[in-house]
Amino acid sequence: MKTCISTVLAALGCLLTGSAVGAQKLDGYRLVHDAALGLPVLASPLPADVRLLASTDPQRQNKDYLLLAPQEQRTAATLKGPALVLRLWFTSSVPEKTTVLMRVDGKAMPLLRQGKPTGYPPVKALGGVHEKAFFSYYPLRVRQALQLHVVNGSDQENKFFFQINYQSISDAVAETTTPAPRWQQLGQRIEKESRHPTPPSPTSTASGTVQCSPQQETPLPPLTGPGVLRYCALTPTATEWRALEKVYLLIRWDDEKQPSVIAPLSWLFGQYFERGQIQSTLLYSDGKSFTLRFPMPFERSAKFSMWNGHAAPVTVDWSVRYEKRNGAVPPYRFCATAAAQTTERGKPFLLLDAQGEGVLVGCTVGLQGGEMNRTLSFLEGNERIEVDDNPQKTLEGTGAEDFFNSAWFFPPQPFSFPFHGMTFKGVDPQRVSAYRLMLTDRVPFKKRLRLTLQHGGRNSSPGCLYRAVTFWYQKAPRHFAPRPDPTAATPSMDVKASLKSERQAEPLLWILGAMALVIGAFFFYRLVDKRKRAG
Repeated sequence: MKTCISTVLAALGCLLTGSAVGAQKLDGYRLVHDAALGLPVLASPLPADVRLLASTDPQRQNKDYLLLAPQEQRTAATLKGPALVLRLWFTSSVPEKTTVLMRVDGKAMPLLRQGKPTGYPPVKALGGVHEKAFFSYYPLRVRQALQLHVVNGSDQENKFFFQINYQSISDAVAETTTPAPRWQQLGQRIEKESRHPTPPSPTSTASGTVQCSPQQETPLPPLTGPGVLRYCALTPTATEWRALEKVYLLIRWDDEKQPSVIAPLSWLFGQYFERGQIQSTLLYSDGKSFTLRFPMPFERSAKFSMWNGHAAPVTVDWSVRYEKRNGAVPPYRFCATAAAQTTERGKPFLLLDAQGEGVLVGCTVGLQGGEMNRTLSFLEGNERIEVDDNPQKTLEGTGAEDFFNSAWFFPPQPFSFPFHGMTFKGVDPQRVSAYRLMLTDRVPFKKRLRLTLQHGGRNSSPGCLYRAVTFWYQKAPRHFAPRPDPTAATPSMDVKASLKSERQAEPLLWILGAMALVIGAFFFYRLVDKRKRAG
């Protein structure tokens, strides 16, 4: 155990100093799952490009699957090495009759037998089967080739969806191995930290209480650097839940004028519709207190403030823990921004457009259908990650819920895993909130990153309310959009308020519908009468 801890601390030193020593090892998947340290995104230089091998429809006709005939066997995907598999996800329309086998460098690894899990991955915190969706973050080094084989044991057609996130790596990294006990230890630590977060024991702490007056920005005492913020806990006293989507958290690094973190407190933690829990590696909330555990380096200063857009004062208890550094810290700063949009036909929802150099590490979303959405069909839209304006680097998935490692419009009940989860699902109107932390499959960019989410099969669900907060790290200068204005009215996720404008249009829709029925009946009568006369 002492050896394990010393290895973690040694890698931590490489990361914080920006040393290139740890970069190749991290791409070799050494410490990427250490949730408590969670620092692979800080490595300099940037990690290798992430690729996506998926059943995405190249024609964009929403046929993001392989259609298997009854009793058909097929090789669904082939990945040529050397490569490092970062994430594996799949589902099918008849999961109880589906068998999936993975073959890595000739070695057979069963993943699913007639819908039943096989015990892979061997570390519980890194994957499994949940409500028809299989997911795995367990490390897979591919030296020569990986094949994903699927068998449809059903007497009916079966749709098979899959996604494989991976990096191309050197032969030397492909030959390295990490002992299984090491992954078991990290898996246990991830599980424990996600369910019961333990504050770290860094060199410095600070805490206090601030009274946030309405329509004002209230600063917290600044931190001086260099250092790395490791833990930030905020507990607002607002009793009205809707007030929290009007209370913004703002963070400015190194005396910058514009904040790099700017988002409503509740949205930041994936709580868009009501109080709820989120239990993940870097985001934790019991519905009352909010804990942010992304590692956040700063060179000169870290300045926190709260903007209260609520009509009444809000008191916030705060506590931070950070490490003071003697030397330089990595140049990447933690960023988070909120996005809000009523969807328009033909236009995807923009979560982030960042110009510069950095790494995408996750997001939370709150998605609500419009008055015409009686189902969750607006989730048919794919996420699309465009990197450096290079089409060959674009990552496009197979559906909104698939991006969050779920399937079939999400299960009925909320769930929370270390790297993804669903915090809420409701009807009338249809709505869902979810989160995903991209620690292993983080997406680096050197010039620009653009993250969008389609709605409907082909951006064909207008009138939906889409909200999101995106997390990433970026060097200065940091130019990104959208950048919300907390002084403006915060777009509400309130059901009644959001549907008010649509319901005002209902009388016109009823009139048009009635006219269509009358016209249809008239022509039907004429057709019947004509046939009678002809007879």
